[in-house]
Amino acid sequence: PIQTEEIMPDPPQTAISIGTFELSQILRQYFPEGSLHLGDADYKLMSLEDAQRFVAWYTPQVKESEYTPDNRDCENFAFEMTGKALRWSNWEYVWIYTWSQSDEGKYIFPNHGFCGVLAENRIVYFCDPLRVAAPKGKLIPAYPVKSYVTLVF
Repeated sequence: PIQTEEIMPDPPQTAISIGTFELSQILRQYFPEGSLHLGDADYKLMSLEDAQRFVAWYTPQVKESEYTPDNRDCENFAFEMTGKALRWSNWEYVWIYTWSQSDEGKYIFPNHGFCGVLAENRIVYFCDPLRVAAPKGKLIPAYPVKSYVTLVF
């Protein structure tokens, strides 16, 4: 098949930088357990508005009907969103993939892969293309989860 160039929203414009040490300290507050992998030495933090704009743009593309256990499940959807987010942000901004579970509050789920972003206000927000850990098309402030692995791209 012929691939066409995808029209994405304008990329983030903020220039606030964060180093790995400070980033890991912030993320450990949200993901105190499990492994934390930071792929780069320096990152940029996007505005909450830019992150929400991306999530709102991306959400209509998600076809939840394609979900199948194991073959096309939560981590596949989350990694697909991560790939688009990284391309959109030129691989410079903090984007989070986590494999976690939640036992309390509004969002209760067993092991689940979903996404997040650390915004320039230094608050983590969750988003989930399958709307298990967050409402469809929205970023919400992070809540307590038991993290098994958290990858930061």
